[in-house]
Amino acid sequence: MTTAPTGELRIAVLLGGGEAAPLLQVVVPLVEGREAEVKGLFVEDDELLRLAALPFSQELCRLTLAERALDPATLEQQFRIQARLARRALETAVGLERARRSFRSARGTLATLLPLEAEGADLLVFGPAGATPRFGRTPAPRRAAEREPGPVVVACSESPAGLRAITVAERLARARRQRLEVLVIAAADDEARALAADLRAKLQPPPSRCRALPRLDTETLVQTARGAGALVMEALPELLQGLGLRVLQQGLACPVLLVR
Repeated sequence: MTTAPTGELRIAVLLGGGEAAPLLQVVVPLVEGREAEVKGLFVEDDELLRLAALPFSQELCRLTLAERALDPATLEQQFRIQARLARRALETAVGLERARRSFRSARGTLATLLPLEAEGADLLVFGPAGATPRFGRTPAPRRAAEREPGPVVVACSESPAGLRAITVAERLARARRQRLEVLVIAAADDEARALAADLRAKLQPPPSRCRALPRLDTETLVQTARGAGALVMEALPELLQGLGLRVLQQGLACPVLLVR
């Protein structure tokens, strides 16, 4: 079912306080053999800056578990360091040599910046929350899904963007030698089941699992896709309005690829 790539692929990668490598690793298989433009955007989270300005804010060292007061100046310095590391990762990423690359930083949140980036991109990539400074007395435990990548999960309808999402997920799963799981989104149960059966028959090799998700419920989607190595889905308008993005980013521990 995979179609041959045509035209230049425009990818926007939204980077935060975590490592850039996992996000860039899912981009590399998609640009191989075609013209591509990869734009890196480091998000300076202004919600964190407002939190840091509160008198009771504390930063927890993950190595020593020592706490210290966190102020905006300290956080801005951390942003600058993280942005330099992210820029270097983009510039030196193996497999992106042929792609046109650019990088910039912007203050805001994923919810405010991603819709702006969507206007000039075919594919948007972002990572999970939790890579930012932690507040509290103990670090969050690492889940198995964070240690061992699971399958590539694609959530799609039969819209043109949904079909493009399947193509992206197929290519990613094949390149990374991961299983492919399909979640079909449709307005009615019978429509979802019919589309799932059609995709199960057409995809070669067939997906390891193909399930119907009758309605777009982001929390249900997170529960279903938890443990995935990557989640690919069409960039539905409901997600770009903010709340859905927050649920995805906080509920999953894998890269998310939104296909337009």
